[in-house]
Amino acid sequence: RIAHVTTVRISNRQRDEADAYEKIQNKCVELGRSVSLARGAFMGFMFAATSSAFFLVFHYGGSAVAEGRMTNGDITSFATFTFMLGLGTGGFFRAMSEIVQGLVSADRVYSLIGSGHREYNASNLSGLNQTSGDASGTAVMDHRQADEIALQNVSFAYSSDTSKMVLHDISLSIQRGRVVALVGKNGAGKSTIASLVNALYRPTSGMITVSTSGGDVDFNSLNRTSQSNLVQLVPQHLAFFDASVWDNVTYCNKNASVQEVHHALR
Repeated sequence: RIAHVTTVRISNRQRDEADAYEKIQNKCVELGRSVSLARGAFMGFMFAATSSAFFLVFHYGGSAVAEGRMTNGDITSFATFTFMLGLGTGGFFRAMSEIVQGLVSADRVYSLIGSGHREYNASNLSGLNQTSGDASGTAVMDHRQADEIALQNVSFAYSSDTSKMVLHDISLSIQRGRVVALVGKNGAGKSTIASLVNALYRPTSGMITVSTSGGDVDFNSLNRTSQSNLVQLVPQHLAFFDASVWDNVTYCNKNASVQEVHHALR
């Protein structure tokens, strides 16, 4: 999910992902408790078995000493060597288990180290909200009330380099039912405009408004659900989650019908 955080935010599934992560954490806690109980029961059994073994050794050994078949040194040596052998064997297998876990963790670390250095800049960090503040508020709007979304003198710069403006005083109106195409060379800011309209970023200056019959509304004052209902973004690179085909297709619309899913898959 972290690798495709842009898709998560576009689909307004942050809360769902947080809840799913919390469920995984709770499951890990329950598994940890089960492991602790099992380990405690096993250790209790081992201590009980060891104590019983020592009792039997000293009981029968004492009888043998009394009959003259063994000496006190023989029985003491036997009990000590048996205890040390059991302790060493248990420690060996425990150490082997920890070594295997360490090798698995080391393999993951070395795979990251050996993956090569990658340069990050403002253009390939489009999935992160780098500007100060959140680009959503608390107001609620029915998307059917919107007639137009407009950019009014919008300028934008990534927080990694605030001196470099990606957009300069952009004004644009997108009316309901119309198709608007942004044409320009690579790096001109087309994807940035799409991200701003989708509230992935907050403009450095200027305003994005939604025109309704009751007047203009600041787009960034709307809550994330209203923003997501107003604008949807199709990323250039598809995101596939570790889930079923159904879950991937319905990720942006959990209430999609079977017919809608079949239509999307065609």
